[in-house]
Amino acid sequence: MTGYAIGIFTVKSLSLGKLKVEVLYAIFRVDREIE
Repeated sequence: MTGYAIGIFTVKSLSLGKLKVEVLYAIFRVDREIE
């Protein structure tokens, strides 16, 4: 049960991290377009 919970937590962390990277990348692109 604990391993299962850790697995779900890891997957959530990875997808959150991926989301953050995509948001940062989008902000970076908008920044470059404004300049």
